[in-house]
Amino acid sequence: METVKIPEPEQRAAYFVRKALLEFSFLNTQYGFTCALAESSAKGACVRYTSSSMYVEFFYDTYSCELDLRVGQISTDLAPSRENYTLGEVTKLADGHQGRYATATTLDQLDAAITEWAYQLREYGDTVLRGAPQAFSMLQEQSRNSRRQSMEGNRRRLAHGDAEKAWREKDYAEMIRLYDLIQEELSVTESKRLEYAKKRLEEGLQNSGLG
Repeated sequence: METVKIPEPEQRAAYFVRKALLEFSFLNTQYGFTCALAESSAKGACVRYTSSSMYVEFFYDTYSCELDLRVGQISTDLAPSRENYTLGEVTKLADGHQGRYATATTLDQLDAAITEWAYQLREYGDTVLRGAPQAFSMLQEQSRNSRRQSMEGNRRRLAHGDAEKAWREKDYAEMIRLYDLIQEELSVTESKRLEYAKKRLEEGLQNSGLG
């Protein structure tokens, strides 16, 4: 099998800039953006387009080989807003589908990734690229909902894990408390454990004369 030679970081970063300027030129011709930055180094590359109200930044990290694209508003003092949104969030707002991060180690992979991301931004980002305030309000709300869902998911995963630990330690009261928090998503095994734990606690109370 022929070994694929990975280009040097400087070469990949420089190619990223050239390709990004080519593929994202529609930001200038269709939406009136200006290329405000196009730089590369051994560490990575960045291309930034700005309009009167927003910016689009495209990054490439030569160490992790990850590509990233962010869009955000520009505040009244011309500073980029701290709150920005990924290409995946833009596409999700448009069609409900959130794309994944891309990685590229070869020039061919960079070529394909940049071409695809430019297509997605052009296809799904029209309302956002026109700087419509309602679009950014919707992106903000979508982002907040995603964070809440992520936090809730983490809380539920922790509850499952802590309940498993309580089961092993025969701490039935704690296990019941945790399972009550996530009762609608218990597995068959967990439901049987909950039933068993309640029965054991009831028996304990009866034996102690408190039931």
